[in-house]
Amino acid sequence: MSHAILEKMSMEQHRSFVGERSSPFTWIEAIAAYAHIFPNMIKLWDSWWESQQTGHSLCKLQYLSLFMYREDENPIFSKHTPEKGGGAPIPWRAGGHIYDQPWLPDNINFLKINLTAENVEQLLIKTSKALANTADDFFAHKLLDDFQHKRWFVELRIEEFLDIISGDPAYIYDWQTQ
Repeated sequence: MSHAILEKMSMEQHRSFVGERSSPFTWIEAIAAYAHIFPNMIKLWDSWWESQQTGHSLCKLQYLSLFMYREDENPIFSKHTPEKGGGAPIPWRAGGHIYDQPWLPDNINFLKINLTAENVEQLLIKTSKALANTADDFFAHKLLDDFQHKRWFVELRIEEFLDIISGDPAYIYDWQTQ
């Protein structure tokens, strides 16, 4: 399954989206499903984070934006409207009917060590370099620049995310940190 998720990410061509059935919803829900089923998230995470492929880099920006921005200010995902849907994906929401259990303990422990504000910053630096001289170069640098004054918010979001995936995420539909 990790190979299929990485393959889906490698096909990513766009950094911003409108609508709830856009591509990032698919692979973000697949990551959450993977974390519920397979105890080796490190295999998927490390392959993705270390990749310099354009599609993987765009997915990193999309995913990290979930921790950096309130829904109404996220530059990647359009604001939800009754007509078009939309909004940003929820990183703990898994597709299918496996959403009412915590993520597997090995995956939670892995993220407690590896999903940190410091690592987010380092990943944004690497991603900016990977997207240098592309159409997304400016955008990657924007997220990196924004991170400098949003570090505190990223830390709160990471803490909330880890709390949610450690408990029962079934009825948590949105971030509490606004």
